[in-house]
Amino acid sequence: MLIRVHTEADLRLKKRAAKYATLKQRRKLFNYGVVSVLLAVLPLAFSPADELPSAWVIFTTGYFTLCAICLFTLLCAIRSALRKGAKNSALDTRPTQYLLTEESFGFESPGEEMSLAWTLIGEVREYHDMWLIHRWDGTQVWFLPKIGMPEPDIEEFRAFLATRHQLAAAMSAQAA
Repeated sequence: MLIRVHTEADLRLKKRAAKYATLKQRRKLFNYGVVSVLLAVLPLAFSPADELPSAWVIFTTGYFTLCAICLFTLLCAIRSALRKGAKNSALDTRPTQYLLTEESFGFESPGEEMSLAWTLIGEVREYHDMWLIHRWDGTQVWFLPKIGMPEPDIEEFRAFLATRHQLAAAMSAQAA
């Protein structure tokens, strides 16, 4: 397999890639925030109405309210960082060339070059306009646009990913 993809900078695609890449984290933070709000309200909801709330009720309500505030603040910070990153990437109008082989995934643009073996790639998710390629430890994500990629190359890459997934499943079954 040897696939070359040459693309021009596309700000909308970069924004979507950043959004897709952080979707799981943002959902987790939101769900934790909702659970914290519920845990903050439940002690008050179940305490007797004619009595003053006990110290335990006040403490748990305050603790979980503080947790909810922190989680939602973190969620807002992530959204702000995404917006800032999108603005900064708008300045990057360099064309990029991606190179996919059976051994590695790589890209190069003026002033930047990277190549990574497929053994270091953990997950590859396909979307309607791109693939997100996640490093095995989840620390980095790259996007591979489908724009500029001929249909036979897309099918070849899908077949490669399916074969690679089957090999990984077989290896994990042997290890178990």
